[in-house]
Amino acid sequence: MAANKRRYSRLDSVINGTFLSREDNACGDMLMTNFSRDGFKAALNRPIVPGRIIQFQMRYLNYTMPIFATGKVMWVKAKNQDLTYGFDAGIQLIEPDAVTRQKASEYDFDNWHIKQVAEFARQRGYLAKHFPEPGLKLSCFVPSFLLGYFVLGAIVSFFSINMALIYSASIMAYFLSIFATSAIWLLVEKSQKSGVKKMALIVPVSAARISAHISYGVFFLRGLFSRKT
Repeated sequence: MAANKRRYSRLDSVINGTFLSREDNACGDMLMTNFSRDGFKAALNRPIVPGRIIQFQMRYLNYTMPIFATGKVMWVKAKNQDLTYGFDAGIQLIEPDAVTRQKASEYDFDNWHIKQVAEFARQRGYLAKHFPEPGLKLSCFVPSFLLGYFVLGAIVSFFSINMALIYSASIMAYFLSIFATSAIWLLVEKSQKSGVKKMALIVPVSAARISAHISYGVFFLRGLFSRKT
């Protein structure tokens, strides 16, 4: 990814995310500092051996779902002046034009995104059990807690009318919050789409987010109880 070998121009960015390395059994935080069509430069909070394949998720402002994709570490350099992100790395995307594909999947949800979410969650669950770290975030477990609430709440509701009412109200509140936040994100997003077209996307985008939550919850638990990656 040297400057004289770049096929595409690079754009500066400040985008937070996380990464997983199956070969090193490690995960960490990353900050994308610039990107192009076939790769990006990122600051990492821990080193990764060049040549390793990593999975990562990045969250863009005004986007309802994070990007899940795969890349190859091309080079790594230590930075003495940065204690939080002490290493720079060049990442080559394995999925062609992942950013563009993610934009499309956000508005036209398909199996590609679900597979990326599921694989990332499974890896995260496996590392959480077999290679626990002090900085492991509670947010990683939230989708699984939500999934457990869906299942247990439905069972308990069969035996108690009061619990059924509470359960139904909480599920409705969850759906409404997803619907409302999706609507807000779509309407404030800067694009060439008209307000009518954006409104038409609220339902499919909301359904995509709910599907992603459930998929992440299921496969995080699967990775948590798996004996191998």
